[in-house]
Amino acid sequence: SCFNIEIKHRAAALADDILSFIASLLFSILHPPYYQTERRGLM
Repeated sequence: SCFNIEIKHRAAALADDILSFIASLLFSILHPPYYQTERRGLM
């Protein structure tokens, strides 16, 4: 059962990475590049 928990944890982390990647991709498409670089500087 510990193994299943580990798999679920990694899957959740992977899904989180994918969602954040898609969000940043959509953000870069919907917003002008200068705003994106400004935001990246803050992060």
